[in-house]
Amino acid sequence: MTISRSIYGVRIPGTIGDVIHQLDGLRPLMMRRSSEKIARAIARLASEAHDIDHLSNGKNGADYVSEAYQRILERQRRMDIDQTRDPMVDTSFDVVLRGEGHVVIMLSFTEHMEWFEELLSLPGAEDYSFWTGSTRPSDISEEDWEQRRKTYSRILARDPHGRAAGIGVTHSFQTSLERPSIDAIIENIPSLSDRADVAAFQVIFSRWLGSKEGGATHSERLAFMADLTSPDMQDTVARVARDIRPLLPELSPHLLTGEAQIKIDDLPAPEI
Repeated sequence: MTISRSIYGVRIPGTIGDVIHQLDGLRPLMMRRSSEKIARAIARLASEAHDIDHLSNGKNGADYVSEAYQRILERQRRMDIDQTRDPMVDTSFDVVLRGEGHVVIMLSFTEHMEWFEELLSLPGAEDYSFWTGSTRPSDISEEDWEQRRKTYSRILARDPHGRAAGIGVTHSFQTSLERPSIDAIIENIPSLSDRADVAAFQVIFSRWLGSKEGGATHSERLAFMADLTSPDMQDTVARVARDIRPLLPELSPHLLTGEAQIKIDDLPAPEI
């Protein structure tokens, strides 16, 4: 099998059993990392939804946190169905182990580089990554780089379909899908500047869409969104963001969960 992508790998001394035991020690850390990932995703989606409502009609009161969490669960279900990856909400982390003499080669399958780097914290672990289509790192010799290519070509050739389960022992970190606490979500709310930038994109897009008689096709929408990220639009986006920033409130648990909306029954009884 020809290597046609980057491989994030680790070489570590010992047997597969030894390495699995060490990987088990990382489970609590990876559970915490995945929970932090979900908290950041909820904070981003909830704040974006709140800000659009706030700027559009001045109304709040929706449970933006619950809505964001449900959107994340739906995106994760869609990943499972379509067998695709979605970095913002993807908390899967599989490591395939293959014994090579006195060492074990681990192939990391995750969307998050920082999670791969946790493997390098294991005793004796060293980065054994390889990629094609670009120059090798300057601190790795040509001989070592070629040896990595041969090693991974041999490992991947064990399964002609490129399935991880066919080339070694798969160790899956069972990452958390539980809804994080509201405190964890609040800690990850984007800054006012970042929120204003996101809202500026959405406001400009909404105005453009409203100017299109009969609406816009899917391809037209994608093209305009691409234009928004071009250098030619930077000044426009920055100007709109500056106008928006003073209009955005500091977000609190009450604003994000809908508890800020006062109900008649919650008002104090009038004195008679």
